[in-house]
Amino acid sequence: SRQLMPQFGTGFIGGLLLFAGLALALFAFGIYGINSSRDLGLLAIAKLLIGAMLTGLAVALFEETVFRGALLQGLRKQAGMNRAVLTISLIYAATHFINYPEPVDPATIGWLTVPQLFIPAYLGIFSLQTIDALLALFVLGLLFAFVRIRNQNLFQCIGLHAGVVAGVKMFRYFAEYRPDNTWNYLVSTYDHRLGWLACAWLMFVTIAYFIYLHRKPKMTNA
Repeated sequence: SRQLMPQFGTGFIGGLLLFAGLALALFAFGIYGINSSRDLGLLAIAKLLIGAMLTGLAVALFEETVFRGALLQGLRKQAGMNRAVLTISLIYAATHFINYPEPVDPATIGWLTVPQLFIPAYLGIFSLQTIDALLALFVLGLLFAFVRIRNQNLFQCIGLHAGVVAGVKMFRYFAEYRPDNTWNYLVSTYDHRLGWLACAWLMFVTIAYFIYLHRKPKMTNA
């Protein structure tokens, strides 16, 4: 359809703007500064932009097809849309905090190997040290789900997700974390970008979009 690619494009721009809002806040609080050691040559910037777009597209295609595609639609049929959105958003957030174990020597594998390796990996999902990042990703998952519901397809949702990932990649190149800043409690030890500040920003955007949805006739349970 001719409308699908524009949906992806507007989603991608929206994702860039969404992360740009967080990036500006991180700079404003002094949590990050400009990394003056980076190469600002034309070739380096071109590689950065292409790499950011390709990375964003790859991540978004996989995660949106799984979470807002197969899982959301499958669970919606069993539990209804509201429960499906909440559940999938929580699963989406939680999967970022699974500490997969390193490969072990097959000769050392015993009856207790699996629980010893995987139970701590999954218990770490709800660590108090990363609960702020978990909540931020949960709210982001809600936003992705609302975009998916309104458009009844994944194109704008994939674009939005890709834009966010591309924005993160470019931010990591140009920005430098300042660990001695007094506002660092606003970011999580998980990645020093997500955290309470990100959670507040994403919650503001998500609530605004949710209100916008309820003023539009396109929101359905399809």
